[in-house]
Amino acid sequence: MIEPRPGVFVGNLSGMVRDRLWEDVCKKAKDGGAMLTYTTDNEQGFALRMWGSPNRVVRDFEGLALITVPR
Repeated sequence: MIEPRPGVFVGNLSGMVRDRLWEDVCKKAKDGGAMLTYTTDNEQGFALRMWGSPNRVVRDFEGLALITVPR
């Protein structure tokens, strides 16, 4: 994985490694938030996972994951 910005990691991992890293991130995030984006076999070609208190919210609109910013 590479870190193009502090706290942002990009890479091509197996599902098992991705899930284990996600568990570690959730345990260590404390009061922050985290978002995981990964490729999958759906219309958009990716899925999202969110944990904690991110400043964005994923909403499902007829099967499409869209990001909204709470007011």
